[in-house]
Amino acid sequence: MPYFVDGFALGMQYPAVFSLLDWGEWRLWGILGVGILLGNLVQWCFHRLQSRLIRCPAVEGDRELSSLEIGKILTALNDVVLVLDREGRYLKIAPTQAPQLYRPAAEVIGKTLADLFDSDRAQFFLKHIHQTLDTQQPVRIEYTLPIAGRLVWFAAKLLPLDLDRVLCVAQDITDQKQAANAICLLNSQLEQRVQERTQALEVANQELEAFCYSVSHDLRSPLRRIAGFSQAILEDCADELNPISQSYLQRAIHSTERMEEMIDDLLSLSHLSLQELNAQWVDLSAIALQIARELQQTNPSRPVEFKIAPQAIAYADARLLQIALENLLENAWKYTSKQAAASIEFGILPHTLPWQPRLEETRSLDSQYRLRSPEPQTLTFFIQDNGIGFNPHYASKLFAPFQRLHNAQEFEGTGIGLAIVQRIIHRHGGRVWAQAALEQGATFFFCLPFNPTDPELPRITLGHLALPPESKSRSQP
Repeated sequence: MPYFVDGFALGMQYPAVFSLLDWGEWRLWGILGVGILLGNLVQWCFHRLQSRLIRCPAVEGDRELSSLEIGKILTALNDVVLVLDREGRYLKIAPTQAPQLYRPAAEVIGKTLADLFDSDRAQFFLKHIHQTLDTQQPVRIEYTLPIAGRLVWFAAKLLPLDLDRVLCVAQDITDQKQAANAICLLNSQLEQRVQERTQALEVANQELEAFCYSVSHDLRSPLRRIAGFSQAILEDCADELNPISQSYLQRAIHSTERMEEMIDDLLSLSHLSLQELNAQWVDLSAIALQIARELQQTNPSRPVEFKIAPQAIAYADARLLQIALENLLENAWKYTSKQAAASIEFGILPHTLPWQPRLEETRSLDSQYRLRSPEPQTLTFFIQDNGIGFNPHYASKLFAPFQRLHNAQEFEGTGIGLAIVQRIIHRHGGRVWAQAALEQGATFFFCLPFNPTDPELPRITLGHLALPPESKSRSQP
């Protein structure tokens, strides 16, 4: 046995009786060395065992602490965490959300899906469990469970733990499903409202067409009779009528003619809402140049100079834009009739171009009007004249039907031309406005949207096409 003194091994004791032998000194030293080695080995083993026994409570404490922390984390989760085997047996249920469990955990552990659910639901879960285990890939599913008297939606993810067990992490998505269903219901209601509004609009359009037909036929006939009878009386009874009576009849004829003009304008305004847009890239400069030449031909002696910017293009319906430009240019032609040297200009504001023009090209208009394009990705056009202008206080009435800011006897017209212009520009998604002052001319602006990324977008150049009065030379660049 080992021999210790103060904890140190000094040798080995052998309680036995030997016969006296002559071992020699070297044998004694060998036995002593072996005893010392064995004693140190035993001491080392003893200390290792003792230290391990001392550390075990700390290890157990750490394990208990880790288990407690994991339990709290699982309790704080909003997900249901389950472990099931290939047969659908519940092996473990994490203490996460007890209210979201189909049944209490104690009643579920050890039971299979077939024990808890109907055959269809159990087969649904087993199918996806087998898919997860066979492919060793995660699988996502959605399902419903009746819990606490209400139907709860779950979104679950199945993860393979090994070849025979899966981890199921399920989350309550009932609120999301209800929100999605509410959105679907709202969309269906909106679609129904759109259909109802569309049907109402179709009925209104049909009524408008019927009204237009009635106006164009039923109202014109009485007017023609009045004009015809009045003209017949003037021709047949001219000798029997005094000048006052003849004046009355002439006024009646003139009123019927004016009424027919108003009917034509009303029909034109109503038809604008029914016509479909055929949008394409249109050269407004060419249209304006044609209208200017036609106006000059009506009165070649008038000294009116037209300045028309070249290649002012817009993405619009060519026919409707021609109607709008005709009304605007005819307005400018009419209200410059008293000017000794009239000037009418059509162009495009340079700072609304889809690229940056040169500074000297933008300075004049920008400094004069101090405005910018009202919306991005729009082109703003203008028609400017040096006519009599108008009081800017009444600018809001300009585009209302039959609203006139000047005397009809001084400047003829029905007061519906600018309303037609506004209707056309609005149908294209743009807007129209005016700036003016009395006896200082007027400028009408209208902006039209365009797509700057359109590969067919033509390039707009700045400058003017000068169109002198008809008595002088023709247009020159």
